[in-house]
Amino acid sequence: MARRSTPSAAIELSLPTLRPRASATDAVYDTLREAILACELPGGTPLIEAALAAQFGVSKTPVREALHRLAHSGLVDMELARGATVHSLSPDEIRDISELRAELEPLALRQGIPHLSSSDLQHMRQTLAHAKEALTANDYRKLSLLNSSFHNALTQHAPNQLLLKWLESLSDRRRLISMQGWSLDNHSQREWDEHSAIVDALEASDGEAAVSRLRDHILRFSQIVTELNVTEMPVPI
Repeated sequence: MARRSTPSAAIELSLPTLRPRASATDAVYDTLREAILACELPGGTPLIEAALAAQFGVSKTPVREALHRLAHSGLVDMELARGATVHSLSPDEIRDISELRAELEPLALRQGIPHLSSSDLQHMRQTLAHAKEALTANDYRKLSLLNSSFHNALTQHAPNQLLLKWLESLSDRRRLISMQGWSLDNHSQREWDEHSAIVDALEASDGEAAVSRLRDHILRFSQIVTELNVTEMPVPI
């Protein structure tokens, strides 16, 4: 089991090359978001505006704006006394998020099944193949991105746009929960075996089995993570 990482005083991150017409705020946001989701910045890490501005070579304004965006998505806590810190997931929060997902994602899948095409199923199979390669290479950052892509593919055709927006609002914390769980006790192979079983059901035109397997998959992984000592944030992987 991984032990708590001690946040370092200096955050050694570098901004990516700015996209054409991309703002400094977007660049800072994208870099910090990815570092948090990859567990390079553990929960509780202080995010000091002046230090980050110096690190990234920008003014404090885009850093402040990026931190507020991260707070809105649930990845950063903003407090008057402490300033900004990376959000720490609690067992109760993991359970709450998973309960929501276990209701919303199966509903979105059920609504979207009539609109799934053979190319959608082929894309899911390709994602499973890429995940197998990532598992072999122990590339958990890539695996996390593929996990998000797979779950999005299952739900993207739901006609209820408000439902999709709710799921999108949970997507970053969903990814963080997966990374945290795999870091503490790696069950990622089983995760992808369960993904494959969902696709098997869809290919067999057994929509209710796919919906049921998706719900069981979400709840089972939530139980694994919450039973671990999740107050010990994972080391980067």
